[in-house]
Amino acid sequence: MSSLRLRPILIVEDSDEDYDTAITAIARVGIPNPVLRAQDGDECLELLASAAKAAASESFALVLLDLSLPGTDGRDVLQALRAVPNLRRLPVVVLTTSGSSRDCDACYEAGANAFHKKPVRFDEHLAVLEEIFRYWCRHVVLPAAELRPRVSH
Repeated sequence: MSSLRLRPILIVEDSDEDYDTAITAIARVGIPNPVLRAQDGDECLELLASAAKAAASESFALVLLDLSLPGTDGRDVLQALRAVPNLRRLPVVVLTTSGSSRDCDACYEAGANAFHKKPVRFDEHLAVLEEIFRYWCRHVVLPAAELRPRVSH
């Protein structure tokens, strides 16, 4: 198992129900990564500021980002995240209720790695989350610099 799989997953979600669905999906797929949650954009930016100071290998494995957040919304979080050099390669998957092509385009323009519309039905939502976690935590290979372990003396 690579060190990538042990880096935490950051779930940025204000809905307890949607967060619980994500946790269920992670458990069903068998992803061993620890999970951190930010319930709003400001809390997310604080966590990302800490990650930006750490070595890339100590950053997050994946950010699952809801767009409609209280305070700083997901669009602003994505732009702020991509403005930090140490976080530019961090995979960001947007999962939102927005079906707007404008939001989709803006997210990709701002550097999102994927954009998914949240299904309304629980079983479909769970299936989408399982595929996201399976793909990003098991199948994707990130650049070597992202996998290089930090050496401390």
